[in-house]
Amino acid sequence: MTTLISFLGGGKQGGSYRTTDYKFSDGTLYKEESYFGLVLTKAVKPDKLILLGTSGSMWDVFFEAGFENYQNEWKN
Repeated sequence: MTTLISFLGGGKQGGSYRTTDYKFSDGTLYKEESYFGLVLTKAVKPDKLILLGTSGSMWDVFFEAGFENYQNEWKN
């Protein structure tokens, strides 16, 4: 079983995370992504993702961006 541990950082003022492009050494390109941990999940395909953050992480923005399906697995 492979587990990927990543971090949801603090967002910028205005209530959003910036998007950027991620290019891996095999040439795979992920365009206009906001969450590196989720991009890495697409590339590595782990069995489990543990996403850590702080009170400064914008969890509400993360879930509103289409990840509300993960709220059932939410653990504090």
